[in-house]
Amino acid sequence: MTIELEYKERGTGKKKARALRKDGLIPAVVYGNSLANTSISITEPFIRSVLCSDSGKNTLIALNLAGTTHQVLIHEVIKHPITGKVRHLDFLCIDPKKSLTITVPLRFEGNPKGVKLGGLLLTIINEITVSCLPKDIPAALPVNIAHLGLEKALKISDIPLPNGVSIVTDSNRVVVKVAAPKGTKAEDIESSQSAG
Repeated sequence: MTIELEYKERGTGKKKARALRKDGLIPAVVYGNSLANTSISITEPFIRSVLCSDSGKNTLIALNLAGTTHQVLIHEVIKHPITGKVRHLDFLCIDPKKSLTITVPLRFEGNPKGVKLGGLLLTIINEITVSCLPKDIPAALPVNIAHLGLEKALKISDIPLPNGVSIVTDSNRVVVKVAAPKGTKAEDIESSQSAG
């Protein structure tokens, strides 16, 4: 999904940035892909809607600068350490025809069999790094964990990928596992469940 960025060009400096924030605007900079650093400001509701969307930071944004439309991604978000409000953004201009490396969240689906037997679901990784063209960036990767029994694990290599997307993260890393309750063995729990 691509959305159009609503922005205003701005001056630079701490005083101007403070004045922008006072007016409800967020200072930002756009750079990359042979584009000179360009200082802009955007509205807080706009950036909140982007960050809260399904794609979040991976939302493709169309930015029209001097009559030329560029595709950009949010590269860095700087937040206030106490309030958590966005204070500054970096947008990275990308080439729509070149693959990029990006972090994508995992969306776990289903209730594991092992958890139903009293096991504990341990999430080790909740996002992975992938390589793909900008148009192929997934909002999230669905991971079905309903089949996981006690003491069973799911690795990155077990995650189905959409066309055009390849994994950069080590595919042997464990994503989630179901641990048996402390002091018990998986076989004992499973046999007592089948007997009862």
